Amino acid sequence: MPMTQISINYAIVLYQLGVSKEDIRYSKELFEAADALYESLASPVVTLHEKYVVIDRLFPESMRAFFKVLCRNQSVSLIDEIFQAYRDYADEQENVLRAKLFYVEKPQEKQVEGLTAYLSKRFHKNKVVFEYIHEPELLAGFGGTHPDIYFHSIQTDSEGAIHRVLDGIVDLALVGQNTGDESCVFIPFCQDT
Repeated sequence: MPMTQISINYAIVLYQLGVSKEDIRYSKELFEAADALYESLASPVVTLHEKYVVIDRLFPESMRAFFKVLCRNQSVSLIDEIFQAYRDYADEQENVLRAKLFYVEKPQEKQVEGLTAYLSKRFHKNKVVFEYIHEPELLAGFGGTHPDIYFHSIQTDSEGAIHRVLDGIVDLALVGQNTGDESCVFIPFCQDT
């Protein structure tokens, strides 16, 4: 569901206030942990004074004025959307790419570094943040989820595999050596004999 412009506007203001990411994370976790908090701050039956007392007791000082404005404008119901819009806006401003990394076996640090370098270069981003998702049935279920994507195996030497990638014939190649070609990202996998 698309975000409302008002949620995006609140998120931009929150970002421009310069509140620490730690205070925002803490505030978000408070809402996630306590449904009663959300319900009381969003309730029209609870007075503004009572809401302000709750805000002053629970939230970091840097977030209090923001939450009081949300209460005054009866916008607390948008809080999940605001937090999501904040993350999206902050990522855009800080040139961050978020990616989901599905795996059967957790990748080694060197593999993640190579993938990070590739994605940073490919999408012109300063930082890549991965969400790791363990999927033991990844390969078995891939065909059912993506019937239009095929895998073909072509056996050749490293140089031939690299040329196929550069010529756009294949998207990915497993090679035994790093040839130093600047237009490819090499992630160690195995060694040619």
